[in-house]
Amino acid sequence: MCGILNHFNDFLLIYGKALGWNARKRQGRWQWSISVGILDFGISWKHELKALISRDLFPTPDFLERFKKLSKLLGNIPDGFLIKCRKIRRVITLKEAFRKAGLNSHDSWDFGEFHFDSSLQREGERLSIVDGDIEVVEVKSGNAFLPPNQIASYAKVIESGYPFRFFHVDIVSFEKNQFEITEMPITNGDELKHLRAMYRKR
Repeated sequence: MCGILNHFNDFLLIYGKALGWNARKRQGRWQWSISVGILDFGISWKHELKALISRDLFPTPDFLERFKKLSKLLGNIPDGFLIKCRKIRRVITLKEAFRKAGLNSHDSWDFGEFHFDSSLQREGERLSIVDGDIEVVEVKSGNAFLPPNQIASYAKVIESGYPFRFFHVDIVSFEKNQFEITEMPITNGDELKHLRAMYRKR
């Protein structure tokens, strides 16, 4: 499954660009999309926050609260998050950002593609403040299905207004790294119970 997820992360980056998430703010779209693989570090809103800081970004209070609320809602570890951001023309010093996040000023981290070394930061370093949204991503392959605990967890997430993206992966040739990836739109929690039947009909 890890091999599939590696290909899926690449797919998400292309998928995000295709949807215009990197378009300019004047077009009313998102400026960036950040794909975060949860398998690297488990569920913790501070990890997603660190991913933003690694990109010289820091969330607004409302955006940060969405991270915190989501971490409480989830009863399982999803395959990833898709974080969509846009600048609001405000900045915050790195020192103040760490204080608000409850991080130590000497903290450093290195997970996946996200790296941060506090010893390399300049005095008065500033981060761009961003608004945005966070989406939960789940990937299943073959005849795999969502177990009851995941259905209950994701139903709460959807009912609380968080976008949920479910992708089904058909393995065409594992040796040749060939996969077919299909997104299945989920608009309410009840649809989660019928996912397996949906991709069997395809």
